[in-house]
Amino acid sequence: MRTSDPGDHDDLPEVPDVPDEPSGDSGVMVSDDEAVRRINRRVSPVGWLGIIAVLGVGGGTGYYMLNTARQEQAEADALTRGRAELTAITERNLPNAETARLVREVYGRNTARSVRQTARRLLAQLNDPESVPMLIEGLAEPGAGRKQAALGLAEIGLPAAAAAKPALLAILPTADPTTERLEIAWALVVLQEPQAWPVVRQLLEENKLQTVTNLDGRRIFDPALVARMAGRERLHELVTSRSVTSLRLAALSLAEIGTPEVLDDLNILVQHSDVSIAREAAIGLGRTGDPRAAEPLVRFLNAHPDAREGVLSALAVSSGAQGLGVIIHSAQDLPTRATATRLLRDQRDPDAGDALFEALGIASGTDEVSVGMKRNAVFGLAEIGDPRAVESLLAYATHALTHTDPNSTSEAKQALDLIRQIPGAATRAKEGLLAIIRDPHGDFVRTPSIIALSRSGDASVAGVVAPFLTQPDAMEGAAVALCALHSPECASRVLPMARMPANLRMVEETVVDEPVLNSRRTAIRALSWMTYGSAPVAPAARAAAVRELRRIVEDPNDRRSLREEAGYTLAAVADDAALADMAAKATDTHVPEEARIYYIYALRGRATPEIATRLVQTYLRRGTNPDVMRGAAIAAGFGANEATSDALIPLLQLTEAQDSGVRFAAAIAVVLGGNARAANALLDVLVANEELAGMMQNEFAPRGASGGANNATVQENWSLLPLTAPMFEDGRVFRRIEVATILEAGKQNKHYGWAVNWLTTRLKSGWDNAMGVSAYDVRRLMREAALGNDAFRRDMAFRGFRVLLDRGSLHALRRQTRAPAASERARHELMELSGGNSAAPAR
Repeated sequence: MRTSDPGDHDDLPEVPDVPDEPSGDSGVMVSDDEAVRRINRRVSPVGWLGIIAVLGVGGGTGYYMLNTARQEQAEADALTRGRAELTAITERNLPNAETARLVREVYGRNTARSVRQTARRLLAQLNDPESVPMLIEGLAEPGAGRKQAALGLAEIGLPAAAAAKPALLAILPTADPTTERLEIAWALVVLQEPQAWPVVRQLLEENKLQTVTNLDGRRIFDPALVARMAGRERLHELVTSRSVTSLRLAALSLAEIGTPEVLDDLNILVQHSDVSIAREAAIGLGRTGDPRAAEPLVRFLNAHPDAREGVLSALAVSSGAQGLGVIIHSAQDLPTRATATRLLRDQRDPDAGDALFEALGIASGTDEVSVGMKRNAVFGLAEIGDPRAVESLLAYATHALTHTDPNSTSEAKQALDLIRQIPGAATRAKEGLLAIIRDPHGDFVRTPSIIALSRSGDASVAGVVAPFLTQPDAMEGAAVALCALHSPECASRVLPMARMPANLRMVEETVVDEPVLNSRRTAIRALSWMTYGSAPVAPAARAAAVRELRRIVEDPNDRRSLREEAGYTLAAVADDAALADMAAKATDTHVPEEARIYYIYALRGRATPEIATRLVQTYLRRGTNPDVMRGAAIAAGFGANEATSDALIPLLQLTEAQDSGVRFAAAIAVVLGGNARAANALLDVLVANEELAGMMQNEFAPRGASGGANNATVQENWSLLPLTAPMFEDGRVFRRIEVATILEAGKQNKHYGWAVNWLTTRLKSGWDNAMGVSAYDVRRLMREAALGNDAFRRDMAFRGFRVLLDRGSLHALRRQTRAPAASERARHELMELSGGNSAAPAR
């Protein structure tokens, strides 16, 4: 279930116009838009209570016109009972299916009209297929009740609501055009009932159907659904119409179909004198991906140069690689091809490889347009993980050896970083990287070149890399490479570099120690790569590293920053036994607190549910050092499961002033590892506690002072960086998405977008760490989840694509045919991102 738009909701559908009934005392009174906002995939008890209260109280103005006081009292008693039952059900915050079952039972035994309408509204918001007969009953109530029932059936959609077609068709001819006809017609569009086409066409030509809103008050008009309902033959009839409105509708709907079968009709419309009609047809031609579309599409672009950028942008938004690829292949002028290439790169469309590779071949000149086009083609290929970019990336890196301008240097470092991330690229680039490493002019790119080379997994290059361990400009790269390649010299040379010299006491910061500090930090960080890749690690080397890192963490005479670094590296290289030892020391109050806090920090990337629970039980309590409690909350949040999350809820609800630190720590843990129940509990607390809300914003979106008070920039909190493959595999990332979107949806017109903003940055950036996943991996793992068997992860993956504005992944999911439901959901999300809205796809 989607959350409603966090914006203004003054245009929400009105509460059903039913006879007035007493409100009673049960329920929590909130605004209409707030009640609807709280309907989410999982809805908080307070949200449900709001809906029940609003729909019950807002039941119209005619109740007291009942014939007798006895009837009035009987209806009031039935209403009170019904609301009490619905309240009791929703307070339990059960899974949607169980909630729907219990609400249906209330509907069956309670005849109060307002209770039944309230129940139907809740069931429709739950997309409950078994409520279709009840919604069909609602069609018998003219006015707002019928409107609500029709919209509820549209929410449920096909195939479950197909049984409602006869009832909807029966009332369509006599439906009141001011209160219900629009919604009934839209339900028939969603249910793909062609018999309703005459009325639908009339409403379209009057520009009325385009304004339809769903139960949340959101615009839901979807030309693709209209196109499917009308069918190609009816749309073909519109192509010959003399009505400009009909022609525009035809162009829009045929463009939505976007297959080679409608190419002829689009070819006619693209030649129309009305530019708005021709433009939609041109976009449709591009979406077909058919080579025959190229000539009329390019002809339109040449005839309307002022529309070129808009059409190309529309193709990027609506079809990605499919439409822009036609332009790159067929346009004759280089600027148009260059624009298409730039837009295609921005999409990160995983299917864009062939089009970008073709663009790379086209951009062979030295003029400014060709250079820019080539850059976008090369880096666009690399950013979607296409190894065909490797040779050109190497060319950028090599070019910088003899061209030391800032742009060349920046491009070289970016190219080397991408070679490091593209699967298989380092092996393909091995000889070129070796040449750069050996070049005497390559000092400024030697470290990134060596690190990129280490991703090849080729142990034979260790001998080339090892001599650079003594060179300051390449020490970091050499240390990382030797450990990532599992070279014996990682243990024999890098590990000793991490040790504090016997004649030093580095707890005090001095300038004299700076060179030692830098080399030790380099070595400690490099050791984290010992377990990189699939090759086994030598047990003796790993054990030696664990011992040394543990010694650094626990040494009170060592530099604090190095003790912290050593903890992170220890977590990366620890086997199960070492990890268990770390957890034990992190929660053993007999271990000196200064050492414990480094173990706690270190567990962020490796915390398990068991470790998370122990951290919560040990440290999220009154009297704990605030720094220790915060660190424990972060580590616990990153490792939490459903049980850990539920255990945080009572801590959020503590009310005494002495527990403010516990509330803050629990809130941090919920954002990182909570579930919907904990997120809604946190939402209630944030609404009531503005101080806590401000503290949370500062934690997840701290502001730097570099731009001045009015131009401060958001800086990432380094302690919140971990993002690992196991977090995707066990679902933690997807719960994180759910929590962030619940907080953003907000409550009582208060919205907390900092969680989504923080998470968006994390997912876009990945985590550049031995345990981390790259930005490329993030998109790949989310696409896999969107096509997977877990319904919750599928839903959250699509929510994630929306907050990331990842049209490229959505285009790829829309094109695939393996999972039709995922294709439809992707189409819907693309509509949302484009500013339109569509009826809810099947979940």
